[in-house]
Amino acid sequence: MALRTSHRIAEPGRIAEDPYKYYKADVDIDGVRIPAVGVRKKGFFGSVVSTRPSIKIRFDRWEKKQDFYGLDQLTLNNNVQDASQLHQYMAYWLFERAGTPSPRCNFALVTVNGEKLGIYSNVESIRGPFLDRVFKGRKGKLYEGYAGDFSEDPESFARIVRKNGKPGAGRKTLKRFLAVLQDARTGLGEIEKHIDLEAFITFWATEVLIGHWDSYSGNRNNYYIYQEPRKDRLYFVPWGTDSFFLGSRTFYSAAGTQIVQGGGCTLCPLVENSGGATPIPARNAPFAR
Repeated sequence: MALRTSHRIAEPGRIAEDPYKYYKADVDIDGVRIPAVGVRKKGFFGSVVSTRPSIKIRFDRWEKKQDFYGLDQLTLNNNVQDASQLHQYMAYWLFERAGTPSPRCNFALVTVNGEKLGIYSNVESIRGPFLDRVFKGRKGKLYEGYAGDFSEDPESFARIVRKNGKPGAGRKTLKRFLAVLQDARTGLGEIEKHIDLEAFITFWATEVLIGHWDSYSGNRNNYYIYQEPRKDRLYFVPWGTDSFFLGSRTFYSAAGTQIVQGGGCTLCPLVENSGGATPIPARNAPFAR
């Protein structure tokens, strides 16, 4: 995919001072012009750079109901931590093969105001169109976790944020699951009332198998949770896979290297209730081999 975008630059320094604000721009995708879209910088911690930033494009930021083949947003990641440019494409393909709800991914050659920025990973945004495609509807609650978890630490728990509906609303679902995890008497049967257990173990096992250290199970980071309303169960969705398949584990001491990542609070009762052995669902046996 070839993508070109152009936008007006106001007085010097204005965009640099507020890079995460949406600016009005025109976008050309494979020769198709989409006018008056919103463009902004994106990124957190390791992926943030000023010269070649990751980019979000909102097609409906100013023109309501405007889309591009059913998509209301593009997420373009700069792969600054991945010299091969392949990590995100391969990781989401592997998650999908394992049976985990995952975003689609391809590549885009990005040009901004006539300057070629190079190859980006074009990752499907976790928004309404994704929910429609994967879960056949978008009426459930969607959350994003960044350096946060179902923890007694209120700051950590607060970093699981609602992404649809009213900001700050809909936390009763999360609080119920938090209470279940904090109860020492909780068994697998009670946990399974709140999450699709097989889907979660598949998600967890895949993170481990592909070496996705900056993940829910590895670093309590880079994940979405969707509360599917028909089953009333929570499903985890992977995100931020640009540094998978790495031998070294940033934030881990050499002595702390593990075969099974157990960073997330959801994992602890699963290991405790299985005698320390967490099985990979049978349907993923060919993938595991």
